[in-house]
Amino acid sequence: MLIGVAFKYSKDSREYEMAGGVRKSELIHISTLSRVKAASETSSRDNSQTA
Repeated sequence: MLIGVAFKYSKDSREYEMAGGVRKSELIHISTLSRVKAASETSSRDNSQTA
């Protein structure tokens, strides 16, 4: 059913989200945030080890 909704409305539509999918734009946003968070945690650990 989810594939049918994605075909009719696209994977970045509110209808796709209401059917239980995750919008494509949200996936991009979430992955970017997790990458930035991981990079900042790594740099803060590196700074605490050298201090």
